[in-house]
Amino acid sequence: MRTVKKYRTTWVIHPNVKSLGIDPSYGSSNFAIVATQLVDGKIQVIAAEEYQRPNFTIMTLKQQYGHVSSIYVDAANPEVWQALKREFDENYDDH
Repeated sequence: MRTVKKYRTTWVIHPNVKSLGIDPSYGSSNFAIVATQLVDGKIQVIAAEEYQRPNFTIMTLKQQYGHVSSIYVDAANPEVWQALKREFDENYDDH
């Protein structure tokens, strides 16, 4: 039996550097987004969301938390990272 603690902090420090990690769903797995912030040299998870289907709330999260410096995406699902590249008007090469 696996124990999972649900935790969501409301203490987001807006000027701190933040990053988003995205695990696109593949096969029977779920789509997940994790937001972190760096505080006093420690990484804090400030949000972790799981969805049954791909959810493109990345821009909303980026605006909500502010100072998002990096977005990390599992490259196994090209539709997700290509959509993000288009959203941020960045070039990409899928070869």
